[in-house]
Amino acid sequence: MPSSYDRLADAPLDENGQIQKKYDIIQLDGLAGVGERVDPGDVYVNKQTPSNANDNSFSGPAASAPYKNTPMTYKSPVAGHIDKVMFSDTDNDQTLIKVLVRQTRRPELGDKFSSRHGQKGVCGLIVNQEDMPFNDQGIVPGKRRVPEAALDVTHVLCQTPL
Repeated sequence: MPSSYDRLADAPLDENGQIQKKYDIIQLDGLAGVGERVDPGDVYVNKQTPSNANDNSFSGPAASAPYKNTPMTYKSPVAGHIDKVMFSDTDNDQTLIKVLVRQTRRPELGDKFSSRHGQKGVCGLIVNQEDMPFNDQGIVPGKRRVPEAALDVTHVLCQTPL
């Protein structure tokens, strides 16, 4: 009976015994660690698939079944950071792995923002630091709000400094 399950593997070594650069963030469990920086082309899940998954002619023990590397690589052109790695099981008792990658970006005009309570806003103006209003101590507010914007109590509490 052929082995038809994928598996995770640690980073492969090159001919010099060193880990290839694209596998640098892979840990011993075959996954990238939380907080690691991931660059375009880096492997964040080192998965291996049985090379005979559709072939029923293999009759040896399942442990000796040949596997081929099918790593998951980061395809975005902008670098990111591994935010979360989640393990779960599906209804068919197959292991499911989800990796959340976060990117830090500079806000642009038209970007939409949201609070934890679902209050949404759109960036309508980006102002240089020297053009921002300030008080007599020279303190500049972190963000400005349009006074006509509708706020509920939870949104006001989120904006209130403690």
